[in-house]
Parts: sequence; structure tokens; C-alpha cells
Amino acid sequence: MALVVADRVKETTTTTGTGAITLAGATTNFVTFSSVLSNGDTTYYAIVDDANTDFEVGLGTYASSGNTLTRTTVLASTNSGSAVNLSAGGKEVFITYPADKSVNRDASGNVSVSGGVTATSFTGNITGNVTGNVTGNVTGDVTGDVTGDVTGAVTATQVDITARGDLRLQDSAGGQYVGLQAPATVSSSFVLSLPAADGSANQMLKTDGSGNLGFTTVASGGLVHLSTITASGASTVDVESTFDSTYDAYRLIVTDYTAATDGQQVQILMKIGGSYQTNNYRWASITHDTKDSGRSDRSGVGVDTYIMMGLSYGNDAYANANFVIDIYNPADTAIRHVIRYEGTYFEDDNDIHVMQGLGMNETTGALTGLRIKAGSGNVSGRFRLYGITNG
Repeated sequence: MALVVADRVKETTTTTGTGAITLAGATTNFVTFSSVLSNGDTTYYAIVDDANTDFEVGLGTYASSGNTLTRTTVLASTNSGSAVNLSAGGKEVFITYPADKSVNRDASGNVSVSGGVTATSFTGNITGNVTGNVTGNVTGDVTGDVTGDVTGAVTATQVDITARGDLRLQDSAGGQYVGLQAPATVSSSFVLSLPAADGSANQMLKTDGSGNLGFTTVASGGLVHLSTITASGASTVDVESTFDSTYDAYRLIVTDYTAATDGQQVQILMKIGGSYQTNNYRWASITHDTKDSGRSDRSGVGVDTYIMMGLSYGNDAYANANFVIDIYNPADTAIRHVIRYEGTYFEDDNDIHVMQGLGMNETTGALTGLRIKAGSGNVSGRFRLYGITNG
């Protein structure tokens, strides 16, 4: 059962009233409805009653039993758009192409369609709004421009978005969207295939290197950024964010460190419980290696809190340093903390000084903060704290 439009189909009828039309045979040089229609097919028809100056145009449904055409939908008529009450006498009924259902090019050569379009293949430009479902291949895929809104389902085997155009997924209100876009240059085309099922909570997508994506569990361990402090001319920099039993160790990364006066050394004090410790430090294997003077080592024990050697090379020198704070609990005592550090210091004459060493505070208790301060004057720099979990 399909909509069929055919050429040179015209028959006579003597049907009266508003019911189904009984077809009475083809007129000269025309063919019958039964020769082009099957049972249940629909077609566009016109009835002309010259004797009574009546006409009717509509959509009819053909029935092979009885050879009739039911006037399913009337599109236009001399009865104000309703079915004409046919009078006695001969009439002609034929297949037509109603103006209301026609598709034509306008004076500019464009085709305007107000309803839906179903196609297995389409080649060319589509300009304007496409509302409803697009089913099939639009150029076997889409060749040409689609300009305007597409509302409804789009079914296709391939959609090409050219010139780095966005694939925009709008929110429920339609005001904001999440967009996907290709890189500016792709050296070789590839396809990423999504996994066949959802993963577990907190998993992430990974690739197998052949374009297949899958979910994987993130390995435990690694660095977790806790805080960043940017200091400018500060007397002390206190880092006291998120020191708790969640992490197995901490890392403090110092960048762009400068001091206001020459000849300074840098103190890092541990805050054990509620107090910063100014003594009970032990340090060992402090190595200071310079471009000009070579390497020197020293170690010591006692109240010396200068765990990191300082900027004694001019107040325009700057430093970068990395500190790892280990937390351990030996069997014979309470929790203690060790700082392992390494740093690089740059002078204004491009001389480089490399520092590394180990410092420990012998006060037992929980670590709750770190304090960075110069031996005198103020300091500037950026201080980033990370938590480390074993993995």
C-alpha cells in the first residue's frame, strides 16, 4: 500500500452522492486505475461533472474488490472543500497532481518543502530549517551545506562536519552547549570506537592505541594538589592546608623564590601539633655544588633550622626547589617527619648552584603545617603543596 501517481489514468463513473466512486472503465486513449494501483494504494484524484459544473480534488484509496475509489481526503471542491454530492449522469475521474501537494522550483530555482522529506539519497545544498526526522542518506551521507536548525531525529550512516565546525550538544533549555571540535591539523584520519557498556564509578576512558576506547580503573597513588600560595614581600609563608592522615607523604614545590636582601639562608620550620618547631632538627648530607667553586658537603645535629641553604648571591638571584616530607612511624617511637629536598639557584651572572640534602625534626606528633622564612628580610615566590598516597 503506497501513494501512487501515474500518467494518463482516467475513467468514467455514474456514481451519485458522497460515497466511494465506482469506476466504469477507461476513456479513449487513457488507462484504468486498476492497471497502475494495487488494493489499498492511495492516489490523488479529480472528479469533473461537466453537466452540473462540479469538481472535486482529493486523496483517494483504491479497492480492487468492486473496483472503487474511496474519497479519503478532500483537498478542494465546489462544495467549499467538502465532498461533492454527485448528481445523476456521467462524470470523469482521473489521477492528478494537486497544486497543494506539488513540489516546484521557484523563480530563483529553489525548492521549498513545508512538510517532511524522506529520501534514500540526496545530493545538493539544503538551506533553511529542517524540522522533523531526516531518515536515510543525505547524499549518501551529506554532500553540500545544511544551513539552519535540524529538529528531530537524524539517521545517517555518516555525517561530515567540515572546516573544524562544532558538534554542539545543547542543554535542556537550549541556551548553553558542550561542543566537540577536531584539531586544527590531523596528520592521519582515525576513528575512536566507544565502549559497548558503561564502566564503574570513578573509572576513566583509555585507548588501546588502535582506536578502541574502554573504561579502566585509575591506579591508586600519585599527587593530589592541595593548595597554592603566592607570596610577595612576605615575612613568612605558612602552608597549613590539609595536613591529615589522608596522605602518606607531602610534596612542596617552590618556584621563582627571591629574597629582599643579600646573604640570606632559608628556614623551613615544621608545625608539630599547634607549634612551629625552632629546634630539635637534625640535618645530614647537605650538598652544595656551584659552577665556580665545586662541591661542598656538611652535616650536623641540634637547633640549626636552616634546612635549605639560601640566596647569598645577590637579591636578584632566584631559586626553584622541591621538598618531599616523609611521614613514618617506627615501632619504638611516635610519628616523625623527614624532609628530603633539592633545589637550583640561579645568579645574575648565570652561575648555577645546586642543593640537595636531608633534614629531620625529632619532635614527635602530627605534622600540621610548614613555614618558609628567610634569615632576614622578606621573601617572594609561589608555593604549591601536594599530597602523596602510596600506590
